[in-house]
Amino acid sequence: QVHKAMLIDGRTVAVKVQRPGIKDKLLGDIGNLINFAGAIKALLPIDYYKVFCELERTLIYELDFLFEAQATQKVAAAVSHSPSNLARDAPVIVPLPVSGLVSKRVMVLEYVSGTPLSQIAKKMEQGGSEGSDQSKPATAAEKEFFGRKLLGALTDAYANMIFGSGIIHGDPHPGNIFITDSAEVALLDCGQVKVL
Repeated sequence: QVHKAMLIDGRTVAVKVQRPGIKDKLLGDIGNLINFAGAIKALLPIDYYKVFCELERTLIYELDFLFEAQATQKVAAAVSHSPSNLARDAPVIVPLPVSGLVSKRVMVLEYVSGTPLSQIAKKMEQGGSEGSDQSKPATAAEKEFFGRKLLGALTDAYANMIFGSGIIHGDPHPGNIFITDSAEVALLDCGQVKVL
């Protein structure tokens, strides 16, 4: 669960909290899937046993916010360097953990105000956000411009990660990609990171 909060110094932050007992539940479920996939391996078109074993390895890391905090810093560094390792403006925002406020089950991060990509199409059809001058649905040209900007930012970010450091954000689903209030792209939740 992620909650918006304010630190004593006045900074607005996101507080990510792991639900009690969730680790045992998730690993138990994955263990059952591994056993089931192993038992019916010959009947399946792909080897789900290997898929679920990889998912189990990933979840172990994702359930440790100390690991995720380190991974977040690595992803932020990866997107802000070209494949030839030259520093550059990052094409996406990666909110960083707040130093000293991370434990295995709680992590405090910089707050990103925006809309998840999963809700952008609906927002465009409704015509902007509260307090916006835009009161009519986005035009085809505006949608195309948005799509090109989004695709460009994500392509640049992933090119930097893949062809540079080799540290890859492994969970870029529409809930983990935010469009900020200033129309920048933010990549959230670095719990699943792979190293090439």
